[in-house]
Amino acid sequence: MSNASENRKNKTRANIIRTAYGLFSKKGYHNTQVMDIVHAAGISAGTFYNHFTDKKKLYETMTREDFESMRTGLCDIRQSLNAQNAQDREFKVQESCRTYLEYVKNNPEQVLMILRSSFGIDTKLDMDAWESYSRCAKDISTDIRGWESQGIIQGANPDLVGHAIVGLSMQIAHAYLAQKPFTVEEAVDAMTTMILAIFTTYLTHKGEDHDP
Repeated sequence: MSNASENRKNKTRANIIRTAYGLFSKKGYHNTQVMDIVHAAGISAGTFYNHFTDKKKLYETMTREDFESMRTGLCDIRQSLNAQNAQDREFKVQESCRTYLEYVKNNPEQVLMILRSSFGIDTKLDMDAWESYSRCAKDISTDIRGWESQGIIQGANPDLVGHAIVGLSMQIAHAYLAQKPFTVEEAVDAMTTMILAIFTTYLTHKGEDHDP
């Protein structure tokens, strides 16, 4: 395939995904048909099926690509965290919150699509959408277990804390996109304070040291 043909193929695929974001977030997954996407994107049905086998495959692609990139970025931030240092904890938590909320701000249709999923109509689809955020909770719980093994925190239920932090982030994201009752920076500051409060609850004397 020539470079020109490859470029056209990539642009068409991006157009389909961009169009579907708008339709899914506005009408919902089940109320959007393939032909709705085809007409809105200005393509033929054959072109759509050249890129995606069906609507569900399109949805799966959309909910994974950008979200997984953001999730990897959050993992990278925590990998460099010195959990025993209070200043570094605050800086890295704030950086993580800002990374997430900038993603929310820049990808409103995608985030709403994931958060609203199929509204309980399709259990399998609901679980697929939830899995995106569930992986973030698992990442956090893994880090918590690591900090426990280092004696920095104790007494936490890693899975519960991971899901609590993710649940907080999901609610703030939905409120911001649906109503915008606060700015991104206000949300970053509030989330940072709340997450640090959760972390501090389980700190040991070793974890309270500022300069280990």
